[in-house]
Amino acid sequence: CNGQAFSGGGPYIKGVGINAPASGSSHSALCQIYTDNTSQFWHVYPDSTYSTWFLYGRCGSQGSGCGTCQVQTVIDVYIDWNQDDDFDDEGETYNLGFAVNTTNGITSLSPLSITVPNNAQEGETVLRVAAKFGAYPDQCETNFDGEVEDYTIFADQVTYIKNDEKIITKNYQ
Repeated sequence: CNGQAFSGGGPYIKGVGINAPASGSSHSALCQIYTDNTSQFWHVYPDSTYSTWFLYGRCGSQGSGCGTCQVQTVIDVYIDWNQDDDFDDEGETYNLGFAVNTTNGITSLSPLSITVPNNAQEGETVLRVAAKFGAYPDQCETNFDGEVEDYTIFADQVTYIKNDEKIITKNYQ
């Protein structure tokens, strides 16, 4: 599905990180409605847990000078573990919390631990991050104030573990 905001003037995703603090997004200009970051990828393994970090930013003047108002952006992450081209299945949605009255920083639930399901389909899949002003985003929502970014996850299978070292059968790149 094609998630895409209508306005690049509010919240945006400033950075994403898995097992490391978030690094900046690769888009050339901030405040986009959609960014294809699928050239950025991470390798993950079934039954392994990863700390995920998400940085938030805000474009324009939304919320500035509003006194005591609560300007909130909510960020959700979706991973298509079974590679069926949707994010509707159990365990494919993660709420990363929110950011209130800030123009940049990590979300309230970052870092969030995400465990790769044992039955994750081997190979390449999509990790989608959606930031929405004032409400929870939907994985395929369009026409909202915020941003959507897509990244790539490679779910590798482990043949066996010897002395806590994972031996990988396939490594996609």
